[in-house]
Amino acid sequence: MGGSLAIQLAAQTQSIKAIVTHSAVASVRSTVATSIAYFTGLPPFPFTPMILFWVEQDWAMEPHLLDFTMWIAALDSQPILLMQGGADVVVAPESGQLLYDAAREPKELWFEPDLGHVDFQRERSQEFSDRVVGFFNRHLLNPEN
Repeated sequence: MGGSLAIQLAAQTQSIKAIVTHSAVASVRSTVATSIAYFTGLPPFPFTPMILFWVEQDWAMEPHLLDFTMWIAALDSQPILLMQGGADVVVAPESGQLLYDAAREPKELWFEPDLGHVDFQRERSQEFSDRVVGFFNRHLLNPEN
């Protein structure tokens, strides 16, 4: 959830000038369902609603507040690069597209259908470095380009 928390923090402060996320969660609801199936082999229903109810009761937090599409839409003008693998079994693969759709420009989505959870750096090492460094260079060192 680190990438999602970076999005939330960036939406709350102007001191973060650019964001790169790797397999970020779009919402707790979708991730709980995906993670239940992956980590336990059990079906998401009836466990997802029970876990979300527990989160709301025990943490005194409403699950919709952990909808990171809401936070990404609240970004001011910070550029964001989202990376998401289509074979991710920990975070719902559609999370990258949901976050991208909710974000304002400038935004980029790097989606690789065959990559799993946080596989970009390991499986596409050189391209990963080139894209991340290039993104920061464009938006932090040369913001006019």
